[in-house]
Parts: sequence; C-alpha cells; structure tokens
Amino acid sequence: MHDTMEGLAKAARMTSEQAGRWAALSAAVVEARLRGDPIGVNQRIEYEIKRADGHPVALGYKYWAAENLMFAGHASKTVSALDSLIGEAEHNKETWLPIDPMVIALRRRVDALWLARDWKATAAAATEMITAAGSGNPGLALEAARIVENLGDTSEAERLYRRVIAESAGSDTARTPLAAADETLPSMRDAARRDLERLLTPRDLFLNVEGLAQVLADAVASNDHKQLARLASRSHFALSVGAHAIYVETDALLERFARALGRPVPDTMELVGRGRHFRLVPGWLEAGTPLRFVEFVLRRNARGWEWTGLSVADLEYWLPDLPHASPETNQPLDMRPGLHAPWPAGRKFMAGGFRNPWHGFVAGTSLDPVTLLIRSCSSDCGFGVRGFYYNAAFSHNGPDAFAIDFTSYQRCIPFANRADGYPVLAPARGVVLGVRDRVTSGDDSAANVVEIIHLSTAGTCRYLSRYLHLAGPMRVPVSAVMFVPTGTTLGFMDDTGNSATSHLHFSIHDQDRGPHPDAAVSSVSPPIRRGPSVRPTPMAGQRLDDADEARCVESTLTGVRPTVAVRAP
Repeated sequence: MHDTMEGLAKAARMTSEQAGRWAALSAAVVEARLRGDPIGVNQRIEYEIKRADGHPVALGYKYWAAENLMFAGHASKTVSALDSLIGEAEHNKETWLPIDPMVIALRRRVDALWLARDWKATAAAATEMITAAGSGNPGLALEAARIVENLGDTSEAERLYRRVIAESAGSDTARTPLAAADETLPSMRDAARRDLERLLTPRDLFLNVEGLAQVLADAVASNDHKQLARLASRSHFALSVGAHAIYVETDALLERFARALGRPVPDTMELVGRGRHFRLVPGWLEAGTPLRFVEFVLRRNARGWEWTGLSVADLEYWLPDLPHASPETNQPLDMRPGLHAPWPAGRKFMAGGFRNPWHGFVAGTSLDPVTLLIRSCSSDCGFGVRGFYYNAAFSHNGPDAFAIDFTSYQRCIPFANRADGYPVLAPARGVVLGVRDRVTSGDDSAANVVEIIHLSTAGTCRYLSRYLHLAGPMRVPVSAVMFVPTGTTLGFMDDTGNSATSHLHFSIHDQDRGPHPDAAVSSVSPPIRRGPSVRPTPMAGQRLDDADEARCVESTLTGVRPTVAVRAP
C-alpha cells in the first residue's frame, strides 16, 4: 500500500501525511456507513477538514459529511450542507484529480430534495445541475429529463430530451436492435428518442401491474392479436436476452409472437417481480417451440404500467438478423499490484456465458428437467440467465467492448440466482471518482454505478474501473474523492438499469489512450469520458482472454466480512 499511496499523493499534490490521513478517514467513513451509524463519524470529518489546511480534499470531506446526513434521513440538513459546499466550490476553482466537486454536489442535492419529497425544488435542482455542467454532457441531461418527467413537468422533460438528441447528434445509429448501454453517445441518443416518443404520444396505461397482467394473460389465452398490439409499448418494446434487453421494432416482434402462438395455450400465469419491473410467467414448457421459456416483461414509467417486451431463450428465432460486433482491440492490462475478482472469496462467478449454451439460458428450447439438472450440477457457477462477454453485438461494444457480466447460480438448482445482494469489492486500490445510487432495485431507467481511478505500474492515474447494476437506493457506502484499498465494499449486486437479472457488469478503461469516440461525458464522474476498455486479465490469477468466455472465476479476496450498507429511511 505504501507505493500506491506515494503515487496517489503525488497525483493529488499531497504530502505523505495528508495522504495517510485521507486514506484513514475514507476507511472510517465507509465502516461507519456499513455498520449503520453514518453521522457518528462526522465529528472526525470536521476535525480532518481543519487539518487539511486549505487543500481541495477538504471539499471532499465536507461532501462525505453531507452524504452521511442524507444516509441518516436528515434531508433538510443535507440540502443546507450541500448548498454551503456548492457556494464554496463556486469560489474555489482549484481542481483535484479529474473531479468537479460542484457538479457532484449538485447531483446529490437533487437526491436530497427527492428524499425530502420537495418535488418543485427537485425539478428546479435537476435543471440547475445540468446548467452548471454546461453543454456537452448528455448523460446528465438525460438523467434530469427523466427526473422532471417523473415529477410531471412534461414541457421541461421534452426540452431536455431534445437537448440530449442534439448533443449526441454526431453519433447517430440504427434504432434497432440496440441495448441500453450505459453512457455511450449512440445509446443515449436512442434512449432520448424513445423517451421523447413516449412522452409525446400519451396513451392509457394501467395504474397497477395486476390489472395489466390480467388483461395481457386474457389476450394471450384467447389469441387476441389486436389486444396484444394495443397493450405493447410502441417506444420501449424489447427482447430480454441474457442479462440485458435489446430494443426492437414492436410490430415485427409481435408478428413473430403471433406466428409462434398460433393456437390456444395454457392460461396459467404467475406474476413475479418487484419495484418497477415484473414478469408474467406462463405455464407453457413445450419443448421444441419458440415459446418455451418466454416471459412477458411489465414495467412502470412516469405515467403507469405497460407491456415492454419478452424475455426469451431462442434468440435466433426472435431476432434472426442479429448484427455482429466490430471487434475492438487493446493492449495488455498494466496495473499494480494486480487485479482481484471484485467479490469476496468463497463464491464463483461466471464470466459472460451468453454464447455458451451449455452453461447459459440462451438456446434452451429443447431442455428437459433432467438436462437442466445435469447442466446446473456441472458447474460451480450453476445454470441460469447469463451475461455478455467481450465484443457482444448490442451491448459490450465500443468503449465497453471488453466489459464482462458476472453471474452466479446455486449449483444443482437451475435459475436460483446467488448474485442478488452479494457484495461488490474493489479489485485494486484506487480513488472513487463518482457514484450513482439513487435508483431503486428493479428500476430500468438507469443503473447504480461506482467509478474508480487506479494507478498503472508507472504510478500514473491511468485506469478507470466501472461497476454497474448495484442495489439502491442509498446502498453504496463509498463516495467521490474516497481512497479505497483492495477489498473495500463498493455496493451490492442487483438489477438496476438495463438488466434482466441480478449480476455485476464490470469493465476497466485505459485513460492514457484518450476518450473513446463513442463515450459520453460520465454523468456520475463529470468531466470524465472513459477511454477504450481493456481485457481485465489476469483476474485473481485466472486468464480471461477471448477464448475464455464462461470461465467460472473464483475470488481470492479473504477477510471480508458480510455487510449491509445504510440507506435513508
């Protein structure tokens, strides 16, 4: 740790003593949050602010103290503390690492006002946030647009959606098929188009998911294709394949569904899910048909519930013209002191697996219960819905070409997800650049995210790591400007954002190669634009090259106790 702290101290223009105190305070704040006493450490933070002797890190300390107030449920006090911090940041333009403290504080102020249920002030704060960030940040504009739409301000939401489209105009892309990848210019442009289309074409939606599920089940049982067409979302219809969803044209997919349906089907259906995301699971399990394992995805938007797509196994039937990715290339990972697997020892997670039908739920139209059991028992990572690996056609591409989705299921119990709520740990030492943790579990509007900067062997702040789909709200114990040693709890695995099952989306980006042309400014760590991703190999001493998809990776991070992060009441 000594060498790493020296490098970070140099990058942050700190003395060795300041760096040591910074690291110790970071650890104390995380520990206080994990044990459920966030404001218990605020007195120590105040002491360290005085000891910082005017160093810009003091703004970070003040930000941690304000967040602790929010985690403890003191929304009004949080807003006051953040207002004071924002005023100070406006007069102190000295930068510290690639972090903009004012924009980060403005983002958190939106969260605090939302927690206080001051909807008018929340909408105003969202607009103020993107005004302060300036143009060229479509990610923040998209986040603000969705906030004000949820608060009922449709005219402001329309303006912001159009702003996102304009600011990503140089990265147009075919509308379908496209996954809602996180913060790439093409995906944000597509998302804004869809959200704007939904906003401008209002239609009657269901006020509760049970009502929608019943009407949909009746339409399926009676083969009522006109009713199915009326129920289907016109702007957000998607295929859930593997751990993610791919947006498709509604009419084309409904036509294929009608052909597959073709005859009366069992009318037994079960509604399962939570939050804003439910599935209607039918009783059919007929081998050799495209309907085997098909489920109906129901989601809630700002105005109500709608049918937003299908979860399928036989991708070739439902999306026969699936495009191939343009493979990205990169150089070997150069990081010290090495890369661990980002979860505690004692459990294995599969790297990708979507393209490996033996281990994943991808082409299972002929799987009988015995075969499912055999496959589930054949791997320490079990059997279930798998995620994407390198150079996937519709999600892991562009700046995220070498991202990995990690999934884990109970051995010998097919589809028993073991990732949900499992801790995510820092795989290497670094500094937290930004966090988003406002999203509720099951909400597909955005993923909860942590972004961390790491040193290379040359001692430069070269690598950016990202952790997506974390649990929320307020279940991420780290904050921007924190030093995190290897093994620090960053959050807990979940399914926030474009996610069909609880898993961890992990990637590492080489900032020395400059920003990837498709990467947008990060909405959680402005003004960062991530560079091209690199293969995170070796990980915990295990190879993860192109041919190693579906490898069951075992963590070597020991001594990490199970924890539960604090959340605001």
